[in-house]
Amino acid sequence: MSRDVPWGDEIVKHDFEVSNGTLEVPDKPGLGVEFDAEAAREHPGEPKDSHSLFDAEGALKRP
Repeated sequence: MSRDVPWGDEIVKHDFEVSNGTLEVPDKPGLGVEFDAEAAREHPGEPKDSHSLFDAEGALKRP
């Protein structure tokens, strides 16, 4: 999920900030974020085939 959406903070909650181009690494267990699955269900993603290794029929794309 891209963070440049207006609802991004509803889905991934964190308490860290970027200051002068740096991020203080949290000392709590885990990644330092809380994922809200219910909020994520409100904003399902859209498939983007440009990055897929497979075509519409499911076959592996060849270069």
